[in-house]
Formats: sequence, C-alpha cells, structure tokens
Amino acid sequence: MSARTSSSFCCDSGWCSTTRAAARTFGATSMASVLRRGKLPVEQACSLVVAASRGLAAAHALGIIHRDIKPDNIFVCRARDGGAAREVKVLDFGISKL
Repeated sequence: MSARTSSSFCCDSGWCSTTRAAARTFGATSMASVLRRGKLPVEQACSLVVAASRGLAAAHALGIIHRDIKPDNIFVCRARDGGAAREVKVLDFGISKL
C-alpha cells in the first residue's frame, strides 16, 4: 500500500449491506479484514489512521458525528485514478448524529 492515502466519507442511510457489497466490488476491504492479516508496518498504519481521521473531519465539518467508528466501518480501496495509491472510506453512518 502506498504511503499516499486519501480519504472520504460515505453516508449510506442504513443501506449498509449494499454499500459494503459495492465497496468490495470495487476492490475495497474493511480495516477489520486488513488487521486480521496481522500487524501493519508503522508507516502504513499511520497513513491509514490519518486518512480515516480526515474522512471523519470532513463529516464533522458538515455537522455529522459518526458514533460507531470501528474497523468494520472503515474501508481501504483503490484510488479512483487506478494508481497504486489507496483511498480510505468511512462507511455506515446509520446511527450518526446531525
């Protein structure tokens, strides 16, 4: 995984299984799955945490509080440009607070 990682958040309004299925179709995997494979190198772990934090900050800037952040709700996927970089998506805002 590249040290260059971007982030975003996706509000799915409770359609969690659809969002997760679509994420997997486009080459995404949950952070929980990544962590089950073993320890990550420090640089990679820091990059993913920073990217997830930026996604949450974007939601917070819009007045949205996630309230259920956990590895199962953070996905790592290929960048939109198809390059080697990865994007981090924060999903499942089903119990978020506005």
